[in-house]
Amino acid sequence: MEDYLPLDFIPHSDFPDFEAEENEILQQLEQLQLEKGYPWQNLINPDLDVVDIEVARRLHFEMKLSYSGINDLCILRLPLRDGNEYGLLWEYNQREPVQWESCRSAELDIPQFPKNFVTRSGLTLLEDINLGIPFFCPSLSCVRSHCVHYTNGRQQVSEAFEPPKAQITHQNMMSSNAEQSHCGNQCFLGVNKDTVETSMWDLKEEQDLRDVLELAPDTLPCHLAVMIQKPCYEIYSRRRRILLDDDILEQQFSKIKPLSKRSESKALKAFKHHSHRNKHVVKPCTHKGRCGRSAGTECQCFTQKQFCQRNCRCPDDCPYRFKGCKCRKCKDDKCLCRRLRRECDPELCHFKDEVSKKTCHNSHIQCGEPSCIEIKQTELGQGAFICRRIEKNGFIAEYVGEVQDANEHGHWDSIHKLRYLNYTYTLDQNLNKVLNSAQIGNETRYINHHSRKFNCEARNIMVHNEFRIGIYATKTIKKGKELILNYGDTYWGDNKPDE
Repeated sequence: MEDYLPLDFIPHSDFPDFEAEENEILQQLEQLQLEKGYPWQNLINPDLDVVDIEVARRLHFEMKLSYSGINDLCILRLPLRDGNEYGLLWEYNQREPVQWESCRSAELDIPQFPKNFVTRSGLTLLEDINLGIPFFCPSLSCVRSHCVHYTNGRQQVSEAFEPPKAQITHQNMMSSNAEQSHCGNQCFLGVNKDTVETSMWDLKEEQDLRDVLELAPDTLPCHLAVMIQKPCYEIYSRRRRILLDDDILEQQFSKIKPLSKRSESKALKAFKHHSHRNKHVVKPCTHKGRCGRSAGTECQCFTQKQFCQRNCRCPDDCPYRFKGCKCRKCKDDKCLCRRLRRECDPELCHFKDEVSKKTCHNSHIQCGEPSCIEIKQTELGQGAFICRRIEKNGFIAEYVGEVQDANEHGHWDSIHKLRYLNYTYTLDQNLNKVLNSAQIGNETRYINHHSRKFNCEARNIMVHNEFRIGIYATKTIKKGKELILNYGDTYWGDNKPDE
């Protein structure tokens, strides 16, 4: 394989078959002069943020400058954040902070920035959550709220979060949990309300309980007692004052009737043969009310014949939600997830215990299973050889690379076209995305081609509502055999080689 570091010239540009105009070559040269390496080589040094934090501390606590005053100086890499806004303090606190300070700060005993700046004063927890909704990353594979991939002008969630209404009256809560073991001596299920002693609540504790009940009103008092750090019975007693049974019953009477079993069966039957076969991903639905025809075009899951995903904001009992599979090992097409070309979801499928997690054979990509491929010299150059026996339909490796727009043309495109090289796979037709391993990839980029004698294939697999590309065996492959793919006619165009 050739070295793909940026060059100071365009290779092969003087060849007669090089398909690029003179002005296009000049533009590509300018691009080469700007590029200094791969994007992952230009990561910010975290030590620089430590220095910026120290400068901000001195300016704020010693010089008495406000956050906005420090931002106006424009001397820091990022502005200091306020509330739900992205900034230096937020970025710094996403990792384990380095305990370092200047001698001057140590002499003056300058305090550290507080870590309770996330919630703005005077706002409820629900109001603060809705402030951060535009920055919420709906990807199930993401672990950050201010994800640059989604928040850089491409927010997917904008509707305010509407919390559920209370559905369980206090009498039903007591009767339905009567046989449950008590959480302690002051559990609401067994305490004598005539002899129990109550404690004083301050305003913050009262507000904390209201905030939690606003988000999850049917949470058991035993669980709320752990969060609020108050006796279980007192939680139950105050819930009765905050959420009146009359209001709960009125809400139940006005509740929209769920779909009948016949309607639900009909809806699922219509989705059965369509979901995730179109090779595109739809945004999580955020509309008000139920999914289906009543939501109209606002429900993209319904209009695109896709199951609602775990990160959709429709009710949990939505009939269009994907329920997962119920099999134990997921080895063949009897597994619903396999038939729909998706990996099992740990929150929806069978493996909710450690035993089933180990027996599931349909979670290779999300578990980061390493490939067992060795690169060797072949008659065609370098090739990929399997290091262990793989059964038919067995997972070999994930095809990785850079996610790019399908119509994005870099300075290597003309070179690859001249040399009949192509490392791109269509990732998502709807979003016009491809996966290009020309510069960043793994061993799978060395798999050679044959249109008839191939033993593996690339499949677009849904993993946490995102498409990934996996290489799977089309027949049993013995240890030490070379992996062969059929690239397809579109790969070669008019230059298909003789075999």
